[in-house]
Amino acid sequence: MTSTLHRTSAGAAVVLRAARRHVWVFECDEKGTRPARRLRVLGGVDLAPGDLVDLDEKGAVRSRQDRRSVLRRNTGRGEQVLAANIDDLMVLCAAGMVEGKEGLIARCIAAARKEGIDVALVFNKIDIDDDGQLRAEARSWAGLGFDVHSVSALCGHGLDRLQQRLRGRWAALVGPSGVGKSTLINSLAPGNALRTGELGAHGRGRHTTSLGQAIPWAGGFLIDLPGVRSFGLFDETSLDAAFPEIMAASKDCRFADCVHGPEPGCAVKAAVEKNEIDKERLASWHRVRESIRKGREGMTRPSTHGRE
Repeated sequence: MTSTLHRTSAGAAVVLRAARRHVWVFECDEKGTRPARRLRVLGGVDLAPGDLVDLDEKGAVRSRQDRRSVLRRNTGRGEQVLAANIDDLMVLCAAGMVEGKEGLIARCIAAARKEGIDVALVFNKIDIDDDGQLRAEARSWAGLGFDVHSVSALCGHGLDRLQQRLRGRWAALVGPSGVGKSTLINSLAPGNALRTGELGAHGRGRHTTSLGQAIPWAGGFLIDLPGVRSFGLFDETSLDAAFPEIMAASKDCRFADCVHGPEPGCAVKAAVEKNEIDKERLASWHRVRESIRKGREGMTRPSTHGRE
């Protein structure tokens, strides 16, 4: 899926930022582009960054166009839409913040691939990776076949390749607070001046993004999403995308519904015993699967919002 600003039609606009009753939009028509402006949203229209909307004669948002893709998560209380119509999800991790993030990365991959959204893993702050943990994590994911970028948004290392990857695309950046999403966008698209937080102790960043915000750039958009501590999923159908080695081995399990636990004839457990699959990866698969089950049990009536 390839997207450009020309995805918009006459009278339509792209949502850059969505609040309760107002949105900030970017308009592109046969006369060119217009400066972003704040518009009123008529009742009943739930919006997220990246949405295409139709405007009425007074300039209010009257309707939302069909979405090509939706990045959504299970909050435990229902559905939250983080971004719409994106081609790529950039999942960020950073030096000093690697430990315990494998499950979060896997959940983000699963949510994106379920919607047909391409995924790239961005390992930021490589310049302060003194213990080599960030580089090791990047190599691990790259070895599984994922598109991996090791960068320093502050120093510029690795940004050329990432810019080529994103040019002309609609992409969202997701990760925990402090991984440098806003700094990375400012480095990729200078002049947009997204607010960034000062570094705290040990190079950890502070949370500065409270609402998702899209930036027009190079024929596409970059969407800076609020920092996330968790990323709940709705079902297990997309887990294979995040655990390709487990998916491949499971085809040889004796039982089609094998959960790679106590069942006999489990090819995945056999692969772990032969060191063909990292035992921590299987443990992570079990944790994510269990969290999905618990999330379903605790979820109440869904609602759709474009806000963090």
